Amino acid sequence: MNRATPKYYVFPGINNDRVISEKIMRLSPEEIIKVIADYFEITAVNIRNKERYRKFAYPRHISIYFMKKYGLMASTQIGRILNRDHTTILHSLDIVKNWIDTKDEMIDKINDLKNIFCSK
Repeated sequence: MNRATPKYYVFPGINNDRVISEKIMRLSPEEIIKVIADYFEITAVNIRNKERYRKFAYPRHISIYFMKKYGLMASTQIGRILNRDHTTILHSLDIVKNWIDTKDEMIDKINDLKNIFCSK
């Protein structure tokens, strides 16, 4: 089977989601939220708030994506951390997956965050 060459590479020597997961699983959910909040220049409180402004919702969706995909947390656990229903978490995951499929700048931001997590 012929595999396509990945379009993006993350952190020299790390092109594997398992390695990234191992590094992110060592972090607490609060640390994951803090890193993402710092990247988007907002506070961790803004990510946890119920406010629906794009400036806060966008990083919140990405936090949920990282906690689920790389932190290997259950939707209900993420929901408890962010004071949201698990169906809201599932919806956020769908939103981010759609962004990744359609927006190159989203892939760049995800890769930037992966680099930040891998350097911790």
